Amino acid sequence: MDFSNMDFSDPASMFRAMGIGGPGGGLPMPEMITAKTARSEAKLYRSQIVDDGRLLCAILERHEGTIHKRWAKKTRQQRLKILLSAWPGMSAHHRPDFDAFRRESPQERERSTKFKDAYMWPYINQDDLSKPRTFSLFLNARGRNQPSVFAIADENASHLGIVSKAIIPAFLNEHVMYFKGSAFPQHYGELVA
Repeated sequence: MDFSNMDFSDPASMFRAMGIGGPGGGLPMPEMITAKTARSEAKLYRSQIVDDGRLLCAILERHEGTIHKRWAKKTRQQRLKILLSAWPGMSAHHRPDFDAFRRESPQERERSTKFKDAYMWPYINQDDLSKPRTFSLFLNARGRNQPSVFAIADENASHLGIVSKAIIPAFLNEHVMYFKGSAFPQHYGELVA
């Protein structure tokens, strides 16, 4: 492909030249966003993630032992009821992304998958989290560490959703968003030109 005459200032024409989102198939066109929109959304999500993380850490500092003991004493059905009250519609099976992949055609996934949560968070499922040890490890790890610690693992977990086109990340030319390596929570998800 000859890139010498391509106008890189216009991402839409660049994508069409590469066969993305144009006529005759190709890859679906990603959502085009502005830097202002990306920064605004990142700030909103960042503050919620940081606040929720601090709350979870504070709860664990005071009550982690009690939570683990009580969770272990509950029956599987009681645990499932609690999980579903916290996350209605939580996927039922281990690796729900594979289940979703088998249940939808490629066209359904590309148009709008019904299983976005399964592709985004395959480790959030009733089968795994209803087990006392798995739930305890998950709660401890997520509550005692900054979100940036899990950035790469979370992205890797959503790999099937991205390659199957169920998840199509928004596109912003000449920018990158950092999730890893930040010592300060206020820089998590920082957009850099």
